[in-house]
Amino acid sequence: MTNKKRKIPYFPMFVIGFFVLLFVLNQRSEESDMSNTENLEPDNHLDKATEEFAQQRSQQGIEEIEKAILSMKELERTMEASSEIQIDLAIAKLKSFERHIKGDSLNSAELDYAFANAINALALTQLKLSKFDLHHDKKQEAKEALKITMSHLLHAMKYSDSIHEQQEKGLIRRVEILIYSIDHEKAYERQLNELIEEVQNLVKTSRISL
Repeated sequence: MTNKKRKIPYFPMFVIGFFVLLFVLNQRSEESDMSNTENLEPDNHLDKATEEFAQQRSQQGIEEIEKAILSMKELERTMEASSEIQIDLAIAKLKSFERHIKGDSLNSAELDYAFANAINALALTQLKLSKFDLHHDKKQEAKEALKITMSHLLHAMKYSDSIHEQQEKGLIRRVEILIYSIDHEKAYERQLNELIEEVQNLVKTSRISL
């Protein structure tokens, strides 16, 4: 009796492998979208707060600010290397401005400035997180953090004055360039450090003392 080698059906295996790959990529995309949604939750609450204040619903506006603060605290708890990556500055700013609102001592221009500063502080957090990920050889995560940084900066522009809006536009362009130069590690880190310093300076500028 002759032994015949059993032929493996390559085509069905290829098809199965293809669909498995699609499934994995889809899962990663969904995880990325979920991460982006969570990271932008504070921005969305601040948008809702603005709408409430525009409708003279101060209490509801304050509640949205409190929700923004809670979502920032949640991000802080779940963020990797939370000892290095802090969002306390953004929380402290919003709490301070919330006290001003409750005391009826804050006008709409000051409110816009408060929100821009808080969101820029979140952008700064993501830049630092990108640096942390790069040091731990997580290039994809570093890229995702930069994309979230861009989203925060775009959000902040809605509340910024013309001078800071121009600064943010310039930072957004540079972050976008940085995303595509991540493979050139030394140049990437130098540019990233420069961006971190510039956003730190942007966050420090505030017309209301804490």
